[in-house]
Amino acid sequence: MQHMLKTLFFYFSLTLFSSVVWAQCPTGNVTGNRTISTNCTISNNLTISGNLTLASSATLTINSGVVLTVGGVLQSSYQGGVITINGGGTLNAGGRLFNQVRTSTSFNISNVTITVNNSSATTVENDYRSTLNLSNGASFTVLQGNYYNENESTINLNNSTFTVTSGDFLNDYRAEVNLTNGSDFNLNNGDMQTENESLFLIDASDAYINGDMNNDFRADLIVRNGGTLTVTGDFNNGLQPDGSSANEGSVSVNNGSISVGGNLNNTYGSDITVDGGGSMSVTGNVDNAQAASIDVADGTFSYGGTMTDPHSGVNSSSSDSECTDGCCGSGCAALPVSLVAFEAETTRMGVALQWCTVSEQSNDYFTIEKSLNGKDFKVLAEVKGAGDTNDERSYSYTDLTSNGQKAYYRLSQTDFDGTHVYLKVVVVGSPEESTVRLYPNVIEGDASKLRVEGVTADMSWKLVDLNGNYINCGSFINSKEIDAGYLSKGLYVLQITSSQGFYQTEKLVVR
Repeated sequence: MQHMLKTLFFYFSLTLFSSVVWAQCPTGNVTGNRTISTNCTISNNLTISGNLTLASSATLTINSGVVLTVGGVLQSSYQGGVITINGGGTLNAGGRLFNQVRTSTSFNISNVTITVNNSSATTVENDYRSTLNLSNGASFTVLQGNYYNENESTINLNNSTFTVTSGDFLNDYRAEVNLTNGSDFNLNNGDMQTENESLFLIDASDAYINGDMNNDFRADLIVRNGGTLTVTGDFNNGLQPDGSSANEGSVSVNNGSISVGGNLNNTYGSDITVDGGGSMSVTGNVDNAQAASIDVADGTFSYGGTMTDPHSGVNSSSSDSECTDGCCGSGCAALPVSLVAFEAETTRMGVALQWCTVSEQSNDYFTIEKSLNGKDFKVLAEVKGAGDTNDERSYSYTDLTSNGQKAYYRLSQTDFDGTHVYLKVVVVGSPEESTVRLYPNVIEGDASKLRVEGVTADMSWKLVDLNGNYINCGSFINSKEIDAGYLSKGLYVLQITSSQGFYQTEKLVVR
């Protein structure tokens, strides 16, 4: 009996000891899962093949230059509490990051690069009432799948970068995303949905959404203090993704800017306010319906398509108060030609091109050019302009040489003094698949030009640094070259998009 008790005590002690060991800081590679429930410092590269769970109040330090690789899920435990990851190193997780269900957990990530590969392409979650804090140059990237900031959860970025490479982002019921102090939010290939009573704050920071954005019922979007929001697709304020109503979406731009590459739908009692010298520009059409309002107190609101405003809900108190000409507010400059539409339609006769202006100054003539590859254009025709006018003018031209091929049409304008301006490119038919190449991709600091091969004239570019901070942007409407003479030494990423949904990135090294 005594021998049996000793044996049981030995096995109990061994089991307890094993449990404690598995809850401590690994010093070498781990096969299987690991839970860390105490302060832990990783000082050399190592791999955990399974899941890594961080328990309540754990602090994980990854020393600078050290890489911790987790083959499975990076997650918090069910106890809640505050979990800190810092130290300047790198953490690569093969599965999703998961703040556990209903734990009110806080992940504090400072000066660490975290990449979630998420090979199963499931959803990465910041769950109910949980908090993800990124600070001091932290970088958090989801390579695959969607990201959900669940009900009443919060993501705070302070001088840090958050990126979803290929997937959608949901800011759920009463959830918050706060960007401050030069942070960057990048949704590289997906749509953003801000749900009921949620908050998306961009304060002295930049957000880039390569897709559509829907601002739902009483959701607040605030862009201020030099912050910028770029949406390459449509922006819907007061509409759900399926087009159904979602009353009272709110957008406030105060000393910041919003750029929309598609159309703006502002509806069902929703409101957009532009103040403090801020701006909102829309490339396409504006539909301001169902008692919605756009108030330009001290700033600029502009659009490139047409405006529908049946309830007269667009108001400006600035010097230029008339928005029917495509711009209202203090920043509207007198342009040689105010183009509100340039469209192409395939008919039995050929391709019918139509464009419309609401004002022209010293406009001698328009030029229409055609390209079958989006790169090499030839002049089709010149159409006489109206000279000086503030009246709406419509123009048309039919390309009788069209044989059903894919084609790009470029419209430009020439003043009486010979000044030439490219206005817009439209595409007929599905564009060819493109593969672009940056040349050179390694340059010396005094190099002045970059050349991008494979681009078409309807494509645009954006240059960011390694942390996702905005550097510059432009288009390829008339040139494949990009000025690089002002760039300092470092690593950059060139993001290339098109009106047809193309997206590709190229790395650039400046030595």
